[in-house]
Amino acid sequence: MGPDSDSSRCTQRRLRATGERNGSAVIVCVGGEVDASNEAEWQHLLTNMAACAVAPGPLVVDVCDLDFIGAGAYAMLAREAERSKHRGVRLCLVSDRPETTRAVAACGLDELLPVETTLEAAMSQLTGKVR
Repeated sequence: MGPDSDSSRCTQRRLRATGERNGSAVIVCVGGEVDASNEAEWQHLLTNMAACAVAPGPLVVDVCDLDFIGAGAYAMLAREAERSKHRGVRLCLVSDRPETTRAVAACGLDELLPVETTLEAAMSQLTGKVR
């Protein structure tokens, strides 16, 4: 493997994120990977996006484009969900991958981190209306 392929692989792993506000809701769409090498960046992203969400929220984190999400990233999501809950903002994950739902349930976080399969379902479930 040459330097070009190593560089390409690193670029693909990087965490990417876009965020938008929709009324009191904040929607964050993330892609790439979240692992030990970029957990600080992940935490910074979650903290900043959560700070933008105001009650009644919600804060929706769409992880459909993540290629990998480590256990530490789920723990950070859970902590942010707990902090947001105290401010009257609900956090919800969006993922169309069954392994996300299984990981959340296996960690015992399914009540704190509800998972919906589409952004529309998450917004409908959390706000009572479709985006």
